[in-house]
Amino acid sequence: RRPTVPMTLHAEFLTIPDLFHARVASAPDAVACYHQFTGRWAPTTWRELAARVSRVAAAFHAAGLRKGDRLAVLG
Repeated sequence: RRPTVPMTLHAEFLTIPDLFHARVASAPDAVACYHQFTGRWAPTTWRELAARVSRVAAAFHAAGLRKGDRLAVLG
């Protein structure tokens, strides 16, 4: 069963980053996802995920990426 998230969409949530930050703020210590670590599934909270996102954003900025630039992610 999927947990429900009490979040109402408002006009101020116009972008995916806006929605992400609102979700983090609504329940920062809730589990956002799970990942494999040493052979078992480990939880990652929204707060931890936001910290990872901030580190990646800082790395992109340090590499010269600026607001409005385009980025392709291949994986």
